[in-house]
Amino acid sequence: MDYLKALQTKRNGVWTELDALRAEWRQIEEQISVKEAQLRNLDELLALEGVPRLTGPGENGVRATPVSFLDAAAEIVGESASGVHYQELLAALNSRGINVPGRDPGANLIAHITRDERFVRTGRGTYGLGAKHVAASPPTRRIRPRVLRHRGGKRS
Repeated sequence: MDYLKALQTKRNGVWTELDALRAEWRQIEEQISVKEAQLRNLDELLALEGVPRLTGPGENGVRATPVSFLDAAAEIVGESASGVHYQELLAALNSRGINVPGRDPGANLIAHITRDERFVRTGRGTYGLGAKHVAASPPTRRIRPRVLRHRGGKRS
């Protein structure tokens, strides 16, 4: 009986610690959100002044790498002859310290590269650069996403 009581006491203690950590996590997420908004605002102000977008601090507080994940993605895809799967592209971006924003970075990356004229879909989940964005590359056929259409008749 004492053993069960000790286990229940331990469980309650762990539960209390977990609640405290979750509360701390929410506060940290809020702080991160505020700081990300501040960075976006500062980037927009700098862009209005004609200063190129930069990533986080480096030498003398500034690193001269493009912050646009699409520019970095185009650079990575340009290094591949056959195209890159979006998950590999996301991993390569992360390894370079470039994060794709959003709750689902993979889906956000796909949404952006399908709208960007530099990229063409070369296969399922695989993207390459269009012919006019790659020097001396063979032409690639742009594969359009499948669109489901209503074929008429009554909907139920």
